Amino acid sequence: MPRLLDSALFDRQDPVSEAVRCAGASLTTAEVSTRARALAGWLNAQGIGRGDLVGIYMHKSIDLPAVVFGVLASGAGYVPIDPKAPIARVTQIATICDLPMIIVGQALVRHGPALRAALPDTRLLLDAPGAADNLQTVLAGTNTPANADRSPDDTAYILFTSGSTGTPKGIVHTHASALAYADACAALYDFRPSDRMAALTPLHFDMSTFEMFAGLSRGATVVLVPEAVAMMPASLTALLEAEQITTLYAVPYALTQMLRAGALDTRDLHALRLIAHAGDVMPPSLANALREALPGITLSNSYGPTELNQVTAHTYGTQDVPTDRALPIGQPLPDTHVLIDSTTGELLISTPAMMQGYWRAPEVTKSAFSMRAGTDGQLRKYYHTGDIARQDTDGTLHFHGRIDRQVKVRGYRVELDEVELAMGQCQGVLSAATIMRADTAELAGFVVAKPGRKVTPGDMIADLARRLPAYAVPRHITVLDSFPQTSTGKVDRKMLVDHV
Repeated sequence: MPRLLDSALFDRQDPVSEAVRCAGASLTTAEVSTRARALAGWLNAQGIGRGDLVGIYMHKSIDLPAVVFGVLASGAGYVPIDPKAPIARVTQIATICDLPMIIVGQALVRHGPALRAALPDTRLLLDAPGAADNLQTVLAGTNTPANADRSPDDTAYILFTSGSTGTPKGIVHTHASALAYADACAALYDFRPSDRMAALTPLHFDMSTFEMFAGLSRGATVVLVPEAVAMMPASLTALLEAEQITTLYAVPYALTQMLRAGALDTRDLHALRLIAHAGDVMPPSLANALREALPGITLSNSYGPTELNQVTAHTYGTQDVPTDRALPIGQPLPDTHVLIDSTTGELLISTPAMMQGYWRAPEVTKSAFSMRAGTDGQLRKYYHTGDIARQDTDGTLHFHGRIDRQVKVRGYRVELDEVELAMGQCQGVLSAATIMRADTAELAGFVVAKPGRKVTPGDMIADLARRLPAYAVPRHITVLDSFPQTSTGKVDRKMLVDHV
């Protein structure tokens, strides 16, 4: 029988082991599996199976893992939709994917009439007691999946990112690519049944697969962090303490807020053994502050575009991080092959965790890959990351910015990531961001100060003038309490222009 994502959970049907917790409620592995199979069988009875896609439009809840695995067990792939997205975006994604069904969470049921009007050919399975198709009734049912022949190369999920043309771009991952990632992470971080993993990121963000697949497949308990808790640093650290969380996977911005307002000095986080971070560049100043606040914890800088899942890792935490250079993105994971283009410096990667392609965009998919001979002479398919990198003789990779984050200032080429690194070295700065202002063609900088520290823009600009060429020094620096965020918790640099 082929190895599939849902079998990674179903093979662990322990009636006692706690698999999922959310807002004080819990389900065992067997209970999650039973509910997932009931949903899978019901979907099959509605004519949905292999080759179909089902939308998941839900906030985090105790039922979310059962819904994910239920869709997978039906043979379909799932399309997670940002629960905070406007209805126009929801309908756009549903139309692009020809979704025959969308599973709608309890807090989003109010959008049902608008969705029905915009998507007359799409059925809605609502988490609402009075609905004709009620999610809770389905999950409590006795349906069983048809178990039609399936392949590891079948679509498991499609993640949508913003496209440069304004049309969202769907990244297609298969059971095989997702399992390759889950297996690599589980081995790298030694996930075990005793782990209690905080699921901080939303389902439509690729980091959610860390706990959903790598954690649950190893028998760990996944604690789904409600959005309201995730947004309040003190509430988040209180949850980490109360639930005795052992692993946390987060974007650097969330860690910045946790350090600034998480009351870490009052929390007992002795159970926490690992903090992995990804999704954005980790400022060295933030890494050192985190290491000092939580001594003895393993920290890991993870790297990988959504198209590839995670492909490298740099583990640190026992000593100071140099502030004059960026953190390494680390060593390639097993079975991952890297090349650096000798002309552009672009990082090319071949990995079994690589996407199948972009949804219904064959030309875009074709342009994202090339066949190259690796360092061992073997011909492989490589993905063009758009990231600039270099590699040490020991294989360690260093990120040097994005090809599309290079700007011209008065004719000079400037790496915005290099400017942000220099800003992070200034006294009192916890994290920094830089943008190119379209109206003046000048650089503008933004910083968040360390707790209890004061940052003076004028002093910073004078300091940066000693570190950077004159054309690379931001003309204006704004001190903020926090940075605006995208729906996935990254720093939203497009919104920073409103703070100039």
